Amino acid sequence: MKLTKTIMQNLDFSAVDKEALLIDQVDSEGSVTVCGMEFYPSNILRECDPTAWRCMLADMEGFTEINGDEYMDEDCEAAEEALEELADAVEAAQEELEAAIEEATTEADALTIEEAKSVLEAAKAALSEITGE
Repeated sequence: MKLTKTIMQNLDFSAVDKEALLIDQVDSEGSVTVCGMEFYPSNILRECDPTAWRCMLADMEGFTEINGDEYMDEDCEAAEEALEELADAVEAAQEELEAAIEEATTEADALTIEEAKSVLEAAKAALSEITGE
């Protein structure tokens, strides 16, 4: 299944601010003092060599872009697994409901058939809402 921003948000995964992560990494050693003034390395890099800063951002690994937002690869893998499990559960429920519908033979069972169809449609709608398909 294709991951979308809606799926990631519905599964409670947040986009990552790669620049904030890079700032934390570059500034992890603390500030530097130049002529008695304190500066953070990330500010110096961004201001003095913006091309190098953009290259550092682009070279960061472990992220997947989805609709313009960055997500950690491990979150994407967890989301894909969750979606596969959800799809399997919906498919299993659909098969059970279809089997129950086939077994219903009396008029009294007609109500059960309609209820089963309703549950099946609700399950399909829930999956569609989560996947955006």
